[in-house]
Amino acid sequence: RVKENETTTLYEHPLYTLLHDSPNPDMTAMEFREALTAHAILTGAGHAGISRRGDRIVALWPWMPQDVKTEKDRAGRKVYLHKGKPYHPRDVFVLNGFGLTGGSGLSLMHYAQQTLKLITTQQDYAMSFFEDDQTPNLVLEHPGKPNPQGVENIRKAWAEQSQWHAPRVLSEGMKATQLHPDAQKTQLIEQRSFQLLEVCRFLRLSPHKLADMGRATWGNVEQLNINHYTETLRPWCERWEQAIKLRCLRDEPNVFVKHNIAGFLRGDFKTQTEGFAKLLDKGVYSINEVRALMDLNPVEGGDEHFIQMNMQDVVTAAESAVASDTA
Repeated sequence: RVKENETTTLYEHPLYTLLHDSPNPDMTAMEFREALTAHAILTGAGHAGISRRGDRIVALWPWMPQDVKTEKDRAGRKVYLHKGKPYHPRDVFVLNGFGLTGGSGLSLMHYAQQTLKLITTQQDYAMSFFEDDQTPNLVLEHPGKPNPQGVENIRKAWAEQSQWHAPRVLSEGMKATQLHPDAQKTQLIEQRSFQLLEVCRFLRLSPHKLADMGRATWGNVEQLNINHYTETLRPWCERWEQAIKLRCLRDEPNVFVKHNIAGFLRGDFKTQTEGFAKLLDKGVYSINEVRALMDLNPVEGGDEHFIQMNMQDVVTAAESAVASDTA
């Protein structure tokens, strides 16, 4: 809540428990967010029914995309249909993905169907290649022209040698040549790498998040993670924050929802402690605020803010500065 230029966390607000812990008796908040975000990414929009007791929201129930439709009533107002039952927009939470109209998002499954079809075709080909490959592992070359019975005798004699790694003796001037299926020539390796990059492009993901470490090094992973937040996660955080404000907090102008991303942007322990020390010295953080970011319990007297002026609190330092200016 924003009031008199101060921000207060409303732990007692009914929406806090729904969004932070459990939106309904059957699922956790994490499961709810994952489901609706996946619906919005793949189909363009995620929907959830809003259950109320009076004016208070008591539960959010996710709806499967195939069960949701929209239409206009006689007055031209939007109505949501869930399994044929009409719902007023006030009773529906909507999380839209990227779109062109502002009213709904674009379906990734629709716009990426050719790419996804190519990926599945390549996957099927790769499976068939390795399952049905008829390339022999070894070829025995005979200088002469043995008859069919001679060829069978050679094959049988080779197969009957029980110790596979033991030295073999070839008679009659024969030579053994080992063959290897060349996946490089069939471009299977390149195709699978390209499949991953195509998925990353549609989802705005850095490849290292899908276990492709070819472009990541020990020195740039931290920066890649920060870029992952700014380019991928942050837009979705804003979609969630603004959708909750629009659908659930429209009547509470001073209340808003914000994701706490401080933990996500933490660096290594050395960098983290150096950053905290600087913010403590400038009076930006209190000791208890830093301890909260490190998942530690608060300490008595740890809510004061100090600056590097004989460790005075901010209010005292400001009063001293005013007194010296007026003297």
